[in-house]
Amino acid sequence: MKLNLLHGEGQKMSGFQNISSLSLEDEEIIWCDVRNLDVVVDDGEVEVLIARNVINYMPQEHLISTLNHWVSKLRHGGRIVVGAIDLYEVARGIHIRDIELSDSNTILYGEDELKIKRNIFPTSSLVDFFNDQNMPVLKIRVDGYNMIVEAERP
Repeated sequence: MKLNLLHGEGQKMSGFQNISSLSLEDEEIIWCDVRNLDVVVDDGEVEVLIARNVINYMPQEHLISTLNHWVSKLRHGGRIVVGAIDLYEVARGIHIRDIELSDSNTILYGEDELKIKRNIFPTSSLVDFFNDQNMPVLKIRVDGYNMIVEAERP
């Protein structure tokens, strides 16, 4: 099974179960709290789990437990791909005046007042999480202010 987790935005992916925490009028998207995927999938069943632009919206106190939960859903050899805003890159952009200070809040916290980003951290924090889980990090990509980290469950 392949999962693509959304937060009301992002692209549906063909060949994946597309899941969103936000109720959407789309028959191709399963509504489910992405912090608890037990109603959708059993532990050790997922080949690939993609979560781009999801963890930034999660309350800080749920972040580590949610990441651990997602890892538990992966089969051995399964991959997880997590994307988010990279705090370091945003701070660097502000410092070198690549980002106007007035634009920084939109980048960090989002434009929609109902979908506020709550977690912003550097790529290294996500890499550290996977290293602490003894999960090899396969790829690290930073594109502008966005990061993507891919790891594999041993």
